[in-house]
Amino acid sequence: RGSPSALFVYLPGVRTYDPAGMSGDAHASERIGPDCANCQNKVTGTEMFLLQHGAHISVVDNVQTTIRPLIEAYHGRLCLFDWMRHQLVQVCIEKRPPTPYPAFLQQQVAQGHINLNQPKHGHSRKYLQSWEANHPTPPREYFAKVESKDKLSQQGKQAFQNSQELYDAYMQLAGAPPSPQKQHVAPFTSLAADSRVIPVNAVLPPAAVSVLQPGQHSTEFYTFDRRSGQFSLKMNETAVAYGETTPSTRTVSLQATLQASGSQFQVQLDPSPVQEWGINWGGRLLVTHRGTTPKAIYLPGVRTYDPAGMSGDPHASERIGPDCANTQNKITACQLLVLQQSGDAATVDRIQAEFQPIIELYHGRICLFQWLKTQLVDVCLYNKPVVPYPTFVQRYIQSQPANLLATAQHQHTKKFLASWDSGAPFPPTEYFKKVEAKDGLGSQPSCFATPELQQRYLALLH
Repeated sequence: RGSPSALFVYLPGVRTYDPAGMSGDAHASERIGPDCANCQNKVTGTEMFLLQHGAHISVVDNVQTTIRPLIEAYHGRLCLFDWMRHQLVQVCIEKRPPTPYPAFLQQQVAQGHINLNQPKHGHSRKYLQSWEANHPTPPREYFAKVESKDKLSQQGKQAFQNSQELYDAYMQLAGAPPSPQKQHVAPFTSLAADSRVIPVNAVLPPAAVSVLQPGQHSTEFYTFDRRSGQFSLKMNETAVAYGETTPSTRTVSLQATLQASGSQFQVQLDPSPVQEWGINWGGRLLVTHRGTTPKAIYLPGVRTYDPAGMSGDPHASERIGPDCANTQNKITACQLLVLQQSGDAATVDRIQAEFQPIIELYHGRICLFQWLKTQLVDVCLYNKPVVPYPTFVQRYIQSQPANLLATAQHQHTKKFLASWDSGAPFPPTEYFKKVEAKDGLGSQPSCFATPELQQRYLALLH
């Protein structure tokens, strides 16, 4: 009651892929079967009933404690079992989205509950690598298991939305030769899924690409001396502030002595446009801690959709422009250098505090500003996956004294978050209209990868 949108608890079904499953296990393989699905959903249904009727969380914990030996003895899916409880607590009690199952699995690995080096978790390693690369896809082991249990190949294309292409793709992944002369597409996708591709890419401005290159100790606005540990930052920002009619200048200046601790992680800049959570980003920083797979920090570019933006705002509209992208990425570059050289979170906080007035006066993207710092801290200090930006926006809105989603400026936000909660996030029409007003892409075919994307962009303007 009173929440701006619905929250979801995800339920395992027959043939659900379980990345925490164990290859060759008699009960807990890569593919969830009817017995496991029925048992887990009975437990979830019982716990949901208790919470909905006012039971204390301790009652749910008693159910978990009672059922756990049954899961251990007959099903083996303890990671899934624990995550289902986590979902209920987050959604029903904390009133926020749960941790994605792949991220929850990573936490279980980090805590020593699951050993990915075991052969039975080879498929888990492959899947988590695809998750880290932002293209999560079940590995071949899963499809081979599905075929061995369900014999879908014998049912023909009727088992695949009557699509010959999907049938062929499944046959290839399951280890059988596909039908000849057919174009292969990813399994379980359709034209509807393809339509989720945002036709407009965002791009990192050249200045942002320059300052974000790893390993730099000196830029136009900061210097760092490795021998002395002296870090010096000075940056001038000139623009027309909110409530003013002529340009003004504000200066950020900061000095700090960093205690060199040796880099605990490696950083690589990927300046290629990428789409994640229904948002088009300008690029990513790929951060790798020793012995782990890379984790991504997402960077705003020119034309990135900002669901926390404000329709009609002179600085912080639905579309991120070059000034906002450049300033935010410069801040990120400073904070990244500090974390890589010293892991000094206090200096990162100081940088954040110094730039807060600049963001408030000239840019207005407070939510994005906070999220970029949160990404850096989570990934660089704690080796945790980032909180998805739509989830961060939801929490930001809930923290505000006024109901932002009731305002005209945030109707696009309301639409986007509804699409996020439905599992198919996509920027609303307001974003595409703003892009067209600023960039005039509709008459520039060269701005689109294919003529079909240009036509889809034009259709989204209406």
